[in-house]
Amino acid sequence: MASNDQQNGLSETRPTAESGGKKRVIIVGAGIAGISAAVKLNEYEVKDVLVLEAMSRIGGRIHTVNYGDGVIEMGASWLHGEEGNVLYDLAREQHLIADPFEDASVEGEGRFCTDYGQILDYEAVKDVIMYLDGIKEDLSNGSYNNDNQTQSAGHVFREKYQEYIDEKISPFHDLKILWGLFNWYMKFEKIDNACANLDDVSIKTYSEWSECEGVQLINFKNGFQSVVNLLVQHLPEGTIKLDHNVEKINYDEDAVKITLENGDTFEAEHVIVTCSIGFLKDNYEDLFYPPLSHRKVEAIENAGFGTINKIYIEFEEPFWTKQDLGFQLIWTNEEREDLPSWVYDISGFDIVRGQPNLLLCWIGGQGAEDVELESDDVVVSVFIEVLRMFQKNLDITKATNVIRSRWKSNKYIRGAYSHHSIEYERKNLTNDDLVEPIAREVEVNEKRVLRPVILFAGEATDRNYYSTAHGALVSGLREAQRIIDYYKQLEE
Repeated sequence: MASNDQQNGLSETRPTAESGGKKRVIIVGAGIAGISAAVKLNEYEVKDVLVLEAMSRIGGRIHTVNYGDGVIEMGASWLHGEEGNVLYDLAREQHLIADPFEDASVEGEGRFCTDYGQILDYEAVKDVIMYLDGIKEDLSNGSYNNDNQTQSAGHVFREKYQEYIDEKISPFHDLKILWGLFNWYMKFEKIDNACANLDDVSIKTYSEWSECEGVQLINFKNGFQSVVNLLVQHLPEGTIKLDHNVEKINYDEDAVKITLENGDTFEAEHVIVTCSIGFLKDNYEDLFYPPLSHRKVEAIENAGFGTINKIYIEFEEPFWTKQDLGFQLIWTNEEREDLPSWVYDISGFDIVRGQPNLLLCWIGGQGAEDVELESDDVVVSVFIEVLRMFQKNLDITKATNVIRSRWKSNKYIRGAYSHHSIEYERKNLTNDDLVEPIAREVEVNEKRVLRPVILFAGEATDRNYYSTAHGALVSGLREAQRIIDYYKQLEE
């Protein structure tokens, strides 16, 4: 009898010499972009669609893990916004989401503590954050776009914050605390933008990104993976092949030839590439033949893409109260030699929905990559030391486990998500440079048309919602529609 996964479109078939053959469409990657593309093509009754996934699981950067009596998210955590969010609409219709008003999450909240154990006045902290939020809102509104199109977000934040300090309107007068709060906010922004440094991020990454209005941190009842599993149920058995690592895409002939890592081959009329920009940066030279156009290569090389990681730490029992939302780290000295440098890229520790004994550490910037090289024992030891430093009045209980992501080390993903880099803007690159398909002119019924041969999807290719799961889903639908439109054209 077939397993539930096999009945719902997912095949556990591993690569074999017999698994090749000619397909209408091959989709590289079984993240939400690839799966949504397959579902849409199936709805239009495009036959012979195959999804090849290099990893042994579906979901890509969506990765829900069962833990204790609940789940934890190693990748995408929440739905962001309700209005205009197609992923929210899908999940709501299928009753997959928790009540946005009664069961939404929080991040970056709780006690704001200094490295010498002082708990800062919350209202005073909020005053500083509100000012920084105002700068961010101006960036989002494009208020600084006319000054210098290639200036960095980091430059704008520093310049405007210095004005705030010079005006002496802050409730804090200690410059170390003021700049400590600024640095905390910048760490949060590095995580939001998946960048090593905000000086690498174009101001357009704020103004061209679109926020869906509504609650921003919406939970799934049973994890983000539930929406991926729902989509897979709409696919015929065997559509998705796991552990099928694509090593070469040869579009030199009429049919595109796909070669797997083990040497097996497939052929297709159309190939949708949904790999992360991080993966393409590392592999585009070897992956495609003939080589990609100069403009496409520039777009891939200069698109911003960085790493964030989540580190969950479990304690024998909580040392925090039910009223605590987390512990945010405000450093007044980031040059201590007794701590690893990656510790300064931690924004703080948040409570975890449905996991009363866990705290979640968010880490971005270069530290997110560096911490992947540390052992679990070292990470736990450093965390306990830091928590005791910042929370001198609490009895930090024993840590019993650590669960963490390593997105940079994942050779099939190589990071978290995308942003618009300074170099991307300086070279006048646009979303179209990433998205434009490789097409071939063909004659059908005495009519010459362009057949899309290699198509590109994934969160980084979405014009308005890059860096998000709903952007990834929309990108998959977009490229599936491109193929559908091609066949409709032939029918005219």
